[in-house]
Amino acid sequence: MISQEQETKYIPNDEFCHTVEQMLEEGMDVEFTVTGNSMWPLLKHGRDKVTLTPCKYSDIKKGDVILFEALPSKYLLHRVTRISEKHIETTGDFNTFRDGKFPKTCVKCKAINITRKGKCYKTDAFFMKLYSFCWMKFFAVRKPLLKFIRFISKTKHTP
Repeated sequence: MISQEQETKYIPNDEFCHTVEQMLEEGMDVEFTVTGNSMWPLLKHGRDKVTLTPCKYSDIKKGDVILFEALPSKYLLHRVTRISEKHIETTGDFNTFRDGKFPKTCVKCKAINITRKGKCYKTDAFFMKLYSFCWMKFFAVRKPLLKFIRFISKTKHTP
């Protein structure tokens, strides 16, 4: 049996942003391994992959996970928590604060798939929508809830 190991390549954020923008402008979907912890527990740093697809601002809905340009060449992958005709507000699932309002021109694309341990989950599937709905509703109690989840995940791995 031949084993093909996939090489992990880390690239600077500005190069990553430029490459992603080019691919999206060409109508291509983009898949990459998530770095950072702002979307935990949905997305785990270094383990989970996300597939992004180009979209129109009118296609974005509350609860969607989007990639947007928060600052020049500084992209964030966060959940939409409020949306209006001109602005969008986002929050990382691990964050206990809102990111603030951003003009709709900052939105680059939205997540359509999450891949974890080789299994692909569509973001518009019932379970993912339920997770999104519940996670947004529990924002006020997110801090103690995250502490509890971290405690549970640590005890699960302790022999």
